Parts: sequence; C-alpha cells; structure tokens
Amino acid sequence: MAKAKVVEDPSGVEQRLVSVSVPIEDVDPAALLRLGKGGPRGFWAREGRWLAHIGRAATVEVTSPQDHLDRFGKIWAEARTIFSCSWKDPESEVNPPSPRLFGGFSFRGDHVAEGAWEHFPSAHFVLPEVELVGGEESGVLTLRRLHVPSANPAQCRQDLRDELASVRDRLTAARPEPESGDVFIPATRSETDLEAWAATVERALSEVSAGELSKVVMARVQTVSFEGTMDPVDVV
Repeated sequence: MAKAKVVEDPSGVEQRLVSVSVPIEDVDPAALLRLGKGGPRGFWAREGRWLAHIGRAATVEVTSPQDHLDRFGKIWAEARTIFSCSWKDPESEVNPPSPRLFGGFSFRGDHVAEGAWEHFPSAHFVLPEVELVGGEESGVLTLRRLHVPSANPAQCRQDLRDELASVRDRLTAARPEPESGDVFIPATRSETDLEAWAATVERALSEVSAGELSKVVMARVQTVSFEGTMDPVDVV
C-alpha cells in the first residue's frame, strides 16, 4: 500500500494516491490489455521484463501555449506532488512497484501539432489505474486510485483489495484469444524510399555540422492497410 498527497480536484480537496498489489502467475499481458479496451492502455518490455497497464488514475499534461517551453518543469512539479509521500502497507502480500507516469513530450516547445499528432498536447502523461508487471517468474498486479482521506481508511483499503481481487479473477479466468488468421494479412504497404531516407540523413548531418540544427530525430512513416479490422493488442 502506498499513499501520496495530491490536489487533483478543482475544488482544492486534498486526495491521496492509494496503491494495492497482489502476486499473480501465468497471465498473458494481452489479457489485461483487452480488459482495458476503450480506455488508455499501454505495453512496455525490456530485457525479459514487461509491464502492461490500463485505465487512468490521474492525468498530468500541459495544454496552455504559454507553458509549452516549461513543459518539463510543469510535469516534474505535478509528478512530485502526486508521488510526494509513499509507504508500504503492513498487510500487503507483495511490495507494490513504485508508481510511474507514462506518456511523452513534444519535440520542441514551440511545435504546433498536426497530422497524426494533432490531438496530442505538448506534454501528456497518465498514471495507470491497473498495472501488471511480469517476466520469467511470477508477476505483480497493482491497482491505484486517488481518494479523499476517509473517516474509515481500513474499510477504504479493504474495498480496494476486493476490487483488485476481482480484476485478478477476471485475468486468471480469461481464455486465450483465437488465432487472427488470414483476415489480418496486410493488403497494401507503403514505406519510405531508401534513397530518399539516406539523403535526408545526409542533409540532417550537414545542417548539424553547420550549426543550423542542434537536435534531430529521424522517423519513417509506414502505411499498412488490413483486410478486416485489427485489434491493437494483436499489433503489440
């Protein structure tokens, strides 16, 4: 159990971030991702460990144009407020993982988002409501929720444990999805031309050397058309 003070409510009412965790074994992260259909969800993997998350316990973002240049500082300040105080619940079966925000920043403070990025603010991060961390060994399932300090904190914690147990039951009971089959085979594909890509790299290097650019991130665009519909979980 971890708690952190945060003022999230526009009325200024103080809330606490409460986290409860339980161990869980032999669960495919795709099962959790499918439970979160229609809401925020994500998957991260590195060196045999992975983390899947769904839902939103809190959102931290920068949308005001006058704050774009200070977007890193604004997010840092909000994150510190949320994570300012935490400790372990003596009754917890496992030690809850440290809370983390998932999201990103715009490349430049004065960038005007357009195209595929037009709906993204200059900084947007989500604190997941449910996280599943796993790998070669057993995993940990965590539920996080912002709560106004309760007159009966013991009951509040028990309610969260019961809710987390329900999520664990749904995951362990989930059946594997059937194979997607030929319906998901790409029908057409358009990729960035290799010669054009190489020329862009050379141009970027030249402009950095000349001092015209200080930072460059190269990116290629790939457009794929599928026969039928594609579940984002299958893409992951």
